[in-house]
Amino acid sequence: QQVDIAVLETGMGGRLDATNVTPPLVCGITNISLEHTDKLGDTLAKIAYEKAGIIKSQKSKGKRQKLKVISARQEKEALDIIREACKERNAKLYEVGKDIKYSILRSSESGQIFDLKTPERDYKNLELNLIGAHQIENASMSIGMIEAIKKKFDIKENSIREGLKKAAWPGRLQIIRRNPDIILDGAQNPASMSALISSIKKIFKYKKLICVFGISSDKDIKGVSGILDEACDIIILTEAK
Repeated sequence: QQVDIAVLETGMGGRLDATNVTPPLVCGITNISLEHTDKLGDTLAKIAYEKAGIIKSQKSKGKRQKLKVISARQEKEALDIIREACKERNAKLYEVGKDIKYSILRSSESGQIFDLKTPERDYKNLELNLIGAHQIENASMSIGMIEAIKKKFDIKENSIREGLKKAAWPGRLQIIRRNPDIILDGAQNPASMSALISSIKKIFKYKKLICVFGISSDKDIKGVSGILDEACDIIILTEAK
């Protein structure tokens, strides 16, 4: 419908995903963890191989043009696969933690403030409406992707700042009630659950943590439950009907 920029998220994996019909302007790869192992593979390397399928060799007017790939922090096993894919397809890789670095200045229930240094510039006192350190990681990757295309679309720094301030993500550390605090989150694998619990411990003050928990049968139930068992005072199990 004549959009200026479309952000396409793969449904699962990447190599065989329907989004592959679209030549990308830039690619972003978030933190890779063990998920959908029945379809993508049972190791980080196998899953990373599928994810790296979104990285394409590009040509412009007969000349080879490097695609920019922005990656969040990865385990070495996954990062090696991504680096190799970029090398094979002549893509330029920028890694959060190496090429894109951030420092958290403040983190609370109302939001976060951080500084960011990219190959393009330094950003000071960026305000993020989302909570949890993992969201700053996501935001840093997103800004790296914006920088890869901002000259073509003339995206201003003020627009980036405004976007971070207004960002909303229902179901991700979403506070829906106070006194007592009731928080919704869709964490469904050990990596995301660890990030959730870490954020709750750092940001919220509480005497008792009660979890109402439901999860699909194809997930790592044992791994996720183990993390909750260590962190929660009470766990209430439920299921979809």
